Amino acid sequence: MPLINSNHFHLINLQYSDISHDLETLELHTQSRLYSPEIDLKNDFEQVSAIIKNCDLVIGPSTAVIHQSSALGVDTIIYAKKAYRHALGSFMEQEEYIDHWYKNTRVIRLDSADRQKLVERVMDLVNTKFIK
Repeated sequence: MPLINSNHFHLINLQYSDISHDLETLELHTQSRLYSPEIDLKNDFEQVSAIIKNCDLVIGPSTAVIHQSSALGVDTIIYAKKAYRHALGSFMEQEEYIDHWYKNTRVIRLDSADRQKLVERVMDLVNTKFIK
């Protein structure tokens, strides 16, 4: 939660499925900091693209929104399970790499047994780039 609770960032929900259950697990203060655009995040490609293009960084699992962010040239951090190896190529044998096609995108392999390590690495990347 250190990234979500940081006052250095404005958080925007770009998840296009129902996240109401996930939101219920967050403290009210954290819920209030998360902006959820009132547009069709699944089908309104143009408005989603406009939101993404105005972000400094997009972080998330390997989804359409994340790959859209990469294609738009926005700095992107993708976390993916090793099971995505065939979709993401042989690079996934590495624990972390810069995407071959999108140099603005870093891919981190998510080991479900060590989520804390993933959170710490994402925080390191964010702090290094965005907090001076």
